Amino acid sequence: MPVKLEIQDLSKYVIILTGATDGIGKEMARILAKSNPKRLILPARNIEKGNKLLEYIKSSNGNANNVEIWEMDLADLQSVKNFANKFIKEVGELHILINNAGIVVQNQIIKTKDNLELQFQVNHLAQFLLTLLLLDTIKK
Repeated sequence: MPVKLEIQDLSKYVIILTGATDGIGKEMARILAKSNPKRLILPARNIEKGNKLLEYIKSSNGNANNVEIWEMDLADLQSVKNFANKFIKEVGELHILINNAGIVVQNQIIKTKDNLELQFQVNHLAQFLLTLLLLDTIKK
């Protein structure tokens, strides 16, 4: 039997959720959007998948006026820096950061353009970098 979640009012909160285009993140995005946040920013490596997520949220919740898809690729540290700089410049406030993104790479070592192992960079380093870059904004 499914558990019914009580939807909270998040209208005063700006939220970033990584890893929202698939799996648990997709449902987290839908539920957070339904909670009416001030802004829900969903970084996506693949903008087409991000737009499909936006359509999914619209069809499930009736609208997605407070949801934004922004480009960011955790496999590219410059992309993470660009995202954070844009966010600080254009939004300037952050109340909730959910680092949900993650990948699994088995039986092979893939290097990123930063010359780091892909899974380690995406699942750990880039998420820490994003948090570090946004830390002062969160503390405000």
